[in-house]
Amino acid sequence: MRDRLAGTQERRLRSGDVSYFEELFRSFYRPLLSYSAPIVGDWEVAEDVVQGVFERLWKERKRLEMKTTMRSYLFQCVYSRSLDVLRKEKVRREYRERSLVKVNAGESETLGNITYPELESRVRSAVERLPAQCRRVFEKSRYAGMSNADIAEDLGISVKTVEVHMSKALKRLRSDLGDFLILCLFYGII
Repeated sequence: MRDRLAGTQERRLRSGDVSYFEELFRSFYRPLLSYSAPIVGDWEVAEDVVQGVFERLWKERKRLEMKTTMRSYLFQCVYSRSLDVLRKEKVRREYRERSLVKVNAGESETLGNITYPELESRVRSAVERLPAQCRRVFEKSRYAGMSNADIAEDLGISVKTVEVHMSKALKRLRSDLGDFLILCLFYGII
C-alpha cells in the first residue's frame, strides 16, 4: 500500500500539479516548522529550513524518487536540513570565538581596521578569482546552503569531485584572504 501511495504522490508532484503542491504545503508546513524549531533553536531559522525544503522539492520534482510516503520524505528532508544548519552555525561560532580572542589579544592590527563593505569586497574578489567549477561548487555550498550530494547532482559530478573542489576553494581562499578569513566567518560572509 505504501509503495502505491508513494508512487501516486511522486507522479502528481513530478507532473507539476500545482494544486497538489499547495495542498502539501498547507498540510505539512506547520508540522514541519514545529519539528524543525526545537532542533535549530530558532523559529525564524526553522521557517527558512522548511521553506527551503519546499523550494527544493518543487525545483527537483522531476528527479524525485521516493521510497516512502511524502510525509516521511518531507520530515527526513527537514531533519537533514536542520542538522546542516546546526553544523554550519557551530563552525561559525567556533571561528567567531577564535577571531575575538585574536582581536582582543591585539594579534592583528589590520583586522580591527577593516570595514564590513571592504571585507565583503575582498571576499567577492577572492571568490571570483577561483576556477569556474570551484567557484560554482563553493557558491552552491556556502551561499545556497546545498549539501555535497545536492551539488553533485545539480552539476552532474560525483560527491568526491565536489569535495575536491571545495577543498581547493577553501585552500585558495585561506591563502588569498589570510587573517581576514576569520572575520569573514565571524560576519557570516563565507
